[in-house]
Amino acid sequence: MINAHRSWIRVYIIGKSMKWIPIFVLVLMNCSSGILSNDNFVIHEYDIIGADNIKRCDYFVSDETDTMATSFIFYTNSFGKVNISVLCVEESKRYMYDLCPDTMTIVEKNCFPKHKFRLSSYKELLSEFGLCLKKASKKFDVHQLHYISLQLADLPEIAISLSKLIRDDDISHKSIDNALETTSLISDINKVLKQYGVEVNSISSCEEIIKMESIPYCKRYGITMSDMPSFIWDTTIEIIVDTLSGSGDESQGTDLFLISK
Repeated sequence: MINAHRSWIRVYIIGKSMKWIPIFVLVLMNCSSGILSNDNFVIHEYDIIGADNIKRCDYFVSDETDTMATSFIFYTNSFGKVNISVLCVEESKRYMYDLCPDTMTIVEKNCFPKHKFRLSSYKELLSEFGLCLKKASKKFDVHQLHYISLQLADLPEIAISLSKLIRDDDISHKSIDNALETTSLISDINKVLKQYGVEVNSISSCEEIIKMESIPYCKRYGITMSDMPSFIWDTTIEIIVDTLSGSGDESQGTDLFLISK
C-alpha cells in the first residue's frame, strides 16, 4: 500500500499507469485558448475529449510571468452532473495528446509552450479554483457540480499539516480522513463553492497511499519550517458535492484568496 517514493509525473503520463489510459488519455479538440482576464491573470480554456468520448474542458491560470501547473478538468457525466479532476504536472501540460488514426499511436500535441510550470501554494490553488470555476460556469452548469478529485500532495500546507498528525505505524485511509477533518480544507473549498449554491457533502481518501521525503517536497514548493515532518503522505482525495442548504447567495465573485508569490 505504501511506496518509499513518489513519481512526480503521475498517472496522466502515458506508460506510468496503463489502467488509467481509457479515462485520462485526452485527444485535443481545440488548441486555441479562450481567456478571461482578472487583473493580471488569464484563465486558459482548452476543449478536449477522452478515449471514452466524454467531452472535457481544461482550465488553468497564467499571469505576466508564470503559467500555473494546476489544471482543472471539467466534464459532465452521464447523469448530467459536473465532475472536476484537479491535475498538477510541472513539466508540461502533458495530458494533451492526439491519436494518430493510421498507426493508433499516441502523439503529444505541441499547441502550448513546453516549459516548467509553476507549482501553486495552497491558497494560490484555491484562488485558481475560484477563477476557473467562474470561467467554467459559462460552459458548464456548475450548480450541478457533484464530484471533485485531487491529490493530497498538491495541497502543500494541508499535506504537511496532516503528515504531522499521522505516525508511520498508524497510516490508513481512516487516519487520513480523520486528519483531514481537522484542517481547513472543507471550509476553504466551501468558500469557493457556496457562490454556486453547492457545498462539500463528504470528503475521503482513496487509492494508493504514498510516502515521500519531506525535504525535497518542501524544497519544490519553497517551504521552510523548523518543525517539518520527516515525510509527507500523499493519496487521492475525493470530494462529494451537494446542494447548499438554504442557498440564496449565488454571486459570481472569485477574490476569496489572493494569489501572491
